[in-house]
Amino acid sequence: MNFVIDHHIQKDILRRLMQAKTLRFSELKPNGLESNSFMYHLRQVMSAGYVLQSHDKSYTLTPLGLTYVDGLSLENALPRKQPKLIAIFFLKNSKGQYLLARRLMQPTIDTLMLPSGKQHFGESTLEHAKRETAELLGLTTNLSYRGMAEVRLTHGDVLVTHLVARLYSGEHDDDATPKDTEKFQFEWHDTTDSLNLTPGTGEIIAALEAAGNAELNLSLDVQNE
Repeated sequence: MNFVIDHHIQKDILRRLMQAKTLRFSELKPNGLESNSFMYHLRQVMSAGYVLQSHDKSYTLTPLGLTYVDGLSLENALPRKQPKLIAIFFLKNSKGQYLLARRLMQPTIDTLMLPSGKQHFGESTLEHAKRETAELLGLTTNLSYRGMAEVRLTHGDVLVTHLVARLYSGEHDDDATPKDTEKFQFEWHDTTDSLNLTPGTGEIIAALEAAGNAELNLSLDVQNE
């Protein structure tokens, strides 16, 4: 889905169809707009695969169109920022060392955090956890679900990151370090003291250490210095 709707007439078409099962041409076209001009923009969203003309000559959103509008704001038909859904992994090796990931990209570049990865669209939570440990970390360790954490990271008065994370822990009996990726460089550490941690990471580690077998439900508002 590479076609982005940015013309105000095309946005209006989607906005109207977001609030109806089907609309006829006369119901879809704004008053005062020439039919030829409107038809050009209607054909654009149809060519993109977002709108379909039914057998009764009415117009409706296609499945691709439904997927597209599901992430739009009703007010302006622009993509709406959503919290990121990720998994965070709290792993130790046989020496009791923590596996941490050094961030190679902004925001918070060159800080250390617990390994994490985004959930893919359509992926179940179990599929997500298994894929991340296999693909991202190259590990086959058994994981225990430890709860949820919501983190809102601000820089000054600007909200930079808003994420919701499922927390997992596990013991890894191999001291091998996962291969570096475009985003992360992995490191084992004996302690997190005096490390330049990504904001929120220290609080999550402390909560996991203190919780025992209890599941967590954390909500953190942290500041990026």
